[in-house]
Amino acid sequence: MFTPSANTQANRNGPPRRPFLAGLWPTSGACAIALCSVTLLADEAPSASSDPEPVSITDAERSDEFDAEKATLEEEKATLEADKTSLEADRASLEADRASLEEEKAKLETQLEQAREATDDTKDQVSSLRTRLEDVEREKTALRTQLDKLDRKHAELQERAARVAPLERQLNASQTAAERAEAHAEALRKEIEQLKQQRDSAAQEHSAQLTAAELRLREHKDRLGGVEARIQHLEQQLAQREAHIERLRTADERHTETKQRLETRLDELRARLPVPEGGTITAEQVRDQAQQQAETLERLIRGGQGINNPQLRARIRAAEHELHDSQSLLARTQGSRTVYRVRPGDTIGRISAIVYGDAQGWQRIFEANRHLLDDPDQVLPGFTLVIP
Repeated sequence: MFTPSANTQANRNGPPRRPFLAGLWPTSGACAIALCSVTLLADEAPSASSDPEPVSITDAERSDEFDAEKATLEEEKATLEADKTSLEADRASLEADRASLEEEKAKLETQLEQAREATDDTKDQVSSLRTRLEDVEREKTALRTQLDKLDRKHAELQERAARVAPLERQLNASQTAAERAEAHAEALRKEIEQLKQQRDSAAQEHSAQLTAAELRLREHKDRLGGVEARIQHLEQQLAQREAHIERLRTADERHTETKQRLETRLDELRARLPVPEGGTITAEQVRDQAQQQAETLERLIRGGQGINNPQLRARIRAAEHELHDSQSLLARTQGSRTVYRVRPGDTIGRISAIVYGDAQGWQRIFEANRHLLDDPDQVLPGFTLVIP
């Protein structure tokens, strides 16, 4: 009877693996923080003593996270391919086992014909065959126990199929089952060889009585039927595992698509980040963009004076947010202190007094926003100014 060794049991469980999505969510959270940082600046007016620092995420951190995720996915894919190869080898081994049993059946039928022609007393041979029958029954019981273990293991695999993290342990268990089946096949081959030797010895020394030979043939037929049933069960189990592998391959493809979408999103975010923060946009590009947005906002404000139009007010609000985002990006690109959204009644001198505690600092603010302002006395509410 085949019994898995301690090392085989240890290999079946295998070391726990980190879920391959572990590196994905921090990246999404980091991107969410980067996108929300500008909105938080728009909703909070800085006090005289506040000096907010913009939140930044380095390109190296994003690259490391994506590389780690890519390596994890590639490792999972290689493990799936290895499991498929192992299961195919298991199936081939079982087919060989079945062919060997068919050959044994044919040889036993030949032996029956030889036994029918014999006339000597074979009581000793009958006793030996009965002993062998008991061994076969014990082996059959052991095989049934192993099949029960395989059924329980298969149930556990189905319960864990929805999660990817224990995938390596399942594949190790499949590999262990293949090794166990191979060892069992080797034991059956040795057993067949022993039966051949017994058959040759019995043919030379004794001839079994017809009833005893028929009984032995029936016993071996029953045993062969049990083995065939086991082979069919293992074939069904193999088909289920192949279907499981196909589901895992489909999940891997979905993960690849998700990664590609995230990489596209990362490229878009880089296009919106300044060069010092790992992006591609320059201060000149941000300044030109802010200038165009300021001109649009000024036209909307002046065209909407005295008009109560909710749609126009919504467009003005959207233009204010766009200008605020561009000015905040320009402040990060230039290393400026912060930004300030102009409110009704504000002047550059008043803003300087709020930010620096001294109204004489208005010239610094005016020079930092010359791409928006032509006259320091003409500052429209809703404009966002860079505070150097």
